[in-house]
Amino acid sequence: MTTKVKIIHNTPLSKAQFEGVVDLHSGMANSDAQASVVGLRQYINAYINGARKGSLVCNVGEVSAIGSIVLAGEPTSGDTFSVANVTFTGTSGTNGSAAFHIGTSVTATAANIVTVVNANTSANKIVTASSNAGTVVFTANSSGNSGNGLQLSSALTNGTAGVTAFTGGTNGDSFSLSLHG
Repeated sequence: MTTKVKIIHNTPLSKAQFEGVVDLHSGMANSDAQASVVGLRQYINAYINGARKGSLVCNVGEVSAIGSIVLAGEPTSGDTFSVANVTFTGTSGTNGSAAFHIGTSVTATAANIVTVVNANTSANKIVTASSNAGTVVFTANSSGNSGNGLQLSSALTNGTAGVTAFTGGTNGDSFSLSLHG
């Protein structure tokens, strides 16, 4: 399990204004990241110097919920499972936006399910899939207990040895800081 830290910042700035202050994301050039960190430092210093007021809420130790489907055998073409209210269908053809190719082994089929779920523009906003042999693990993208109880079901007639509902998400500990300078 991965432990996460989430920082919630209350600010009078609009989302666009705050994103203009700090825009950190993976894949950005080092010079852009450095400029963004400098902007964030200046923004925080404004709180320290009393030019801005606000509060900061930190959630430490959040854990994402996980669910899984274990494949005991190869599903039949037309069999379905759904996760996060998106239905995926087994096919003897190629992977599609909501169709997974039934491979020559449970390991290959599980890998195809992962590929399709992670590429699906509805499901991948809510969950991320991974596999190990014939087990597909779905991890809620939002950490905390909000992922517990996400929808997961299977109608894989030949293929499901077990479905484990989403569980294990926890909010961790929360504390807040008043930033009034």
